[in-house]
Amino acid sequence: MEHTDDAAAAAYLRFLQGDDGAVAEVIENCRPGLQLYLYALTGDMPLAEDVTQDTFIKLFVRRPRYRRDAAFKTWLYTIGRNLAYTALRRRRREEPCALPPEDTDAREGPEALFFKEEQKRRLHGAMDKLPPSYRQILWLTYFEGLSGRDAAQIMGITVHNADVLRSRAKAALKKQLLKEGIMDEIE
Repeated sequence: MEHTDDAAAAAYLRFLQGDDGAVAEVIENCRPGLQLYLYALTGDMPLAEDVTQDTFIKLFVRRPRYRRDAAFKTWLYTIGRNLAYTALRRRRREEPCALPPEDTDAREGPEALFFKEEQKRRLHGAMDKLPPSYRQILWLTYFEGLSGRDAAQIMGITVHNADVLRSRAKAALKKQLLKEGIMDEIE
């Protein structure tokens, strides 16, 4: 993940120095993760796609300066997050998050695949019932694999608050899974 971040940062810096071909490299390295993060944040795939496009447009039209005081991915996700909040405020609505299905292993039998998909569906359903800030911290730290420090920076909170939020989010998710009777299946 850090290698991808380094490659994206280097490509963006090349773009700022006049290499227009570096645009494709930045988008290729960053678009999938950014779009899924924005989807987790907004709960709306078309909106996440739009905000992802808006993020790259801002990057390549306005050319904000990347100061290297944070990882490139953290900086980029913060820009995307701010644009998503602006879009959500504009729409004046908040929808629950439905996480996208992950690719399954084709070598597994149909029963195993069905069980895995059902398990994921129920886990995502339980996450949908969590507050948006809980979904966001869980997405950033577990699905995106970001550190608590990077997640805090993206969310605009302190590292301590991110740690507390992550702990509360995990507890709330566990409580929801127990309530729905699926905790033992997932552990």
